[in-house]
Amino acid sequence: MVRCFYLLGVLLLVGPIGLSAAEAPKEVSLGAPINRQDAGLTISAGYEAPLTIEGVDSNGRPLFFSPDKAGLFLAVDARGARGNKNGFGAGEVIPYLSVSYALKRQGGGEVQQGQLHPLVTRQGLRYGNNIKLAGSGTYTLTLTVEPPIKVGFGRHTDMETGVARWWKPFRVEWTFQPSLSRQSR
Repeated sequence: MVRCFYLLGVLLLVGPIGLSAAEAPKEVSLGAPINRQDAGLTISAGYEAPLTIEGVDSNGRPLFFSPDKAGLFLAVDARGARGNKNGFGAGEVIPYLSVSYALKRQGGGEVQQGQLHPLVTRQGLRYGNNIKLAGSGTYTLTLTVEPPIKVGFGRHTDMETGVARWWKPFRVEWTFQPSLSRQSR
């Protein structure tokens, strides 16, 4: 019921500024989620039009690429898989990961590389950033996911309350063709 009122409110707000429901931003999945049993994680990714995101590092520098110079916003969800041995339940969001990306356009071009930073949305904790594209075409996205130990997130190791060792960094990959009106700038 609350969701219906929320949706109605969004439609009422969007209508007066001239956007139809079909034009409202919508995330496009990059493909099926990837289940990594070795890490006890399920990783999924999607994209949408570039977004304005607030966030700075400890020196006050922006963490997120400016939306007016980006081709898309890349979002990644990392959730506990069934049988996770690090203390996370199935479907639970995994915090404190280090997630980097490499994006290469097929047929040549420079590889875009960078970090996906943790951020909060109405869908909860995710990792993401605005990304500049090298033009239209088909892209291969490679994500490198490193465990929380990289940022100092601890774990119990005793026999009574301990959890398994952190997994080794791993990579996942999708190939996709972005279909946004603002491809690159």
